[in-house]
Amino acid sequence: MDTSVALGLKEGETAAWLKESEPISEESPRLRRLLRTLRQLDDKQLSTVGYMARSLVPPEAR
Repeated sequence: MDTSVALGLKEGETAAWLKESEPISEESPRLRRLLRTLRQLDDKQLSTVGYMARSLVPPEAR
């Protein structure tokens, strides 16, 4: 059985969760630049940045 059929997709169709999401128009240019930079990092670098970012958020906001 074709995996596309098993997932309920038409032949050649890509699952929605595999498609890259469109940027939200409300995102600031600064946030879009940051996201572009983050996409260039490897897993270890991204994890490190994630820890740093979480440490900047006040505990009451988490």
